[in-house]
Amino acid sequence: MMSRLIKIILSTVFVGVIVILTCNILLPSFKDPNSRVYSSSYGYPARQRAKGQPIGVETALAQITPLEDSLAAPGEAVPLEEIEINPQIKGIVAEVYVAEGEKITKGQPLVKIEPSEYEAKVNLARNNLELAQSQLELLKTFAKGRLQRLDKSVAIAETQLQQAEMKIQQIKGIMPELTPDSLKKSEAQVTIIRRILQETKQLIKKIRPTQEKLSLTQTTITQKIDKGRLELTNRQLKLEMALQDLQRTVIAAPTDGLVSQVNAARGELVYPGNRYPLLTISEQVTFKAYVDQARLNALQVGDRATVYLSAYPGQTFSGKVIKINPTVETTANRRYKRGINQQYTYAVWIDLEDLDLPPGVQGYAQFKLVQTSITIPEGSVTHLSGGEGMVMVVDSGHAVVKQVRLGRKFHDLRQVLGGLEVGEPVVIHPRAINPGDLLSMDNG
Repeated sequence: MMSRLIKIILSTVFVGVIVILTCNILLPSFKDPNSRVYSSSYGYPARQRAKGQPIGVETALAQITPLEDSLAAPGEAVPLEEIEINPQIKGIVAEVYVAEGEKITKGQPLVKIEPSEYEAKVNLARNNLELAQSQLELLKTFAKGRLQRLDKSVAIAETQLQQAEMKIQQIKGIMPELTPDSLKKSEAQVTIIRRILQETKQLIKKIRPTQEKLSLTQTTITQKIDKGRLELTNRQLKLEMALQDLQRTVIAAPTDGLVSQVNAARGELVYPGNRYPLLTISEQVTFKAYVDQARLNALQVGDRATVYLSAYPGQTFSGKVIKINPTVETTANRRYKRGINQQYTYAVWIDLEDLDLPPGVQGYAQFKLVQTSITIPEGSVTHLSGGEGMVMVVDSGHAVVKQVRLGRKFHDLRQVLGGLEVGEPVVIHPRAINPGDLLSMDNG
């Protein structure tokens, strides 16, 4: 009797447990989007669809959300520009005034080339210039005297010619008209006229060569003076070139910077076109960060950054982005080796405040980015390839599929870059919902 009672009690308890489990676990799973039963033919959506009644779904509105993002990128200190210092003249290095790692200022002497050869060239050029100046002045003095004498000779001859012409005119004025009867009486006057005409012809013969000689002398002297001036100009240019070469024996820094490499040594012969530069100056050393290509458009010039350097453990340095190279680079060094694990990056240069960096220091930069974008719950997205996805929206009480362009995930939210408008209701759990289903919304 007792054993029978125990069996009845156990059976009742078992049935009660089954009922409790059914009520608390199995029945709710028919409406639980996360359960397997939900998407089956016995699930809530299928049963509502069969009845022709709307399916109750939880929705969320697509909305503008401020998104805080953190981006870290490894990098190293590099010069924004490297200036190679090369000799402009040939010679022996006499002095090297700087060493690698030394900070320099614009105009500071860096290297000196033995100047004795170029000093001798300057002295020779000065002597040649003085000699050319003396020769030109002597030529001008000689030409002046020679031309004055010729001018005087021409002036005297011209005066005598004018006097003879005046006498001829006077005789013509007082001389009567000659007739056969008066010809004998005028023989004396004719003799005088002939003598004057003869003298005039002699003067004309004399003055013409003198004038031609004056003109030729003037041309010759002008040519000699021009040649002397040209020689003077050439020697002035040679002196300027010699002085310029002498100045080039001391090579000065063209800008402020850091001496990153020294190849010159005292006693070494150097010349223009050396295989290696005498020195290399690093100008404005900055931190160059290598950002993953997936974040290509995340940064822009002016963004702030916090930089951590391995040479300064426990310290942080503030800076801002001053340059971005949008060209994507690869870390692969061998062109023939390509693979899916190959990392592509683009470069960002950061100017650090209150810190002079030597090239080569390694570390990483961290960026805090704030942006606003349309977001929806991550669970509402069905992901496709290439950053594309699908969402289910409620439009006029019916389920409508929309293709969207997706961005990054922020906690439980997904950034939407396109394909969805602000305020559109999105089904949070679209599984088991078919396009065109009648829906009733429960805004989350």
